[in-house]
Amino acid sequence: FLSCRFNFLRAFLIPNSRIDASVPTQVMLTQQHTGVKDEKLGNIYITSKAYEDMMAGKMRVEYAKHLGTLENGIISFPKESVGIKLPEYQQDYIWWVNTSKCFGLTLPVSGIKDIEYGQQDGSSEYFTLQGIRIENPAPGTICIVKRGTKTAKIRL
Repeated sequence: FLSCRFNFLRAFLIPNSRIDASVPTQVMLTQQHTGVKDEKLGNIYITSKAYEDMMAGKMRVEYAKHLGTLENGIISFPKESVGIKLPEYQQDYIWWVNTSKCFGLTLPVSGIKDIEYGQQDGSSEYFTLQGIRIENPAPGTICIVKRGTKTAKIRL
């Protein structure tokens, strides 16, 4: 599916960046500062067409075509759906940078290899891969589950 790797995202996304891939077929990249400030261009932000359309008040059905997907550990985005904003250089303009539809972000491989559950006592706690507790994870979500004394990474 991807004919080339998108190193641009890796270069501009800082370690604490957020990409919501809780629903693998509807990955959202919100506008975020890259941590880079150019002397002439100013602060550099990365954003997505889906996020910009959502913030402009468009209905989900209108911006859903610009959402990315997560498949086999690679997040990819549709053509012209990831952009760069330089508000100090040119206000309200976005350079849509993935014109060849070849951008992808390979997720790091987790150190958890086997799934093993402790005694089932009926209670489970779910956490995102960043350790944030979630109450009702959606089907298809990759998360950490704690059951009794055992913890494992699972896809629901």
